[in-house]
Amino acid sequence: MLNETAPHPSTDRLVGGGLFHSAIIAALKQRGAPITHLSERMGLGRTTLQAALYQPYYVAGHRIIAATLGMSLHQLFPAWYGPDNQPLLEKAAS
Repeated sequence: MLNETAPHPSTDRLVGGGLFHSAIIAALKQRGAPITHLSERMGLGRTTLQAALYQPYYVAGHRIIAATLGMSLHQLFPAWYGPDNQPLLEKAAS
């Protein structure tokens, strides 16, 4: 399970109202998918998935991260996705 309570650096923050940024990055790394490598492997720029942790409208990036971690979008980003895993923000839905 991901560490939901303890931030890593002092600048760490909750992502989308859910998990800490460092917990998501660490979980990806543990699965052999560092975020920059995963981004490149998916044909994206090195920092695209990193940016998805800070922006609610990177729906494709959120899906890649969630699938890699075996979690739902709502589990990872509850402020950005409802229990049905649909975007809560109008801009993300379009």
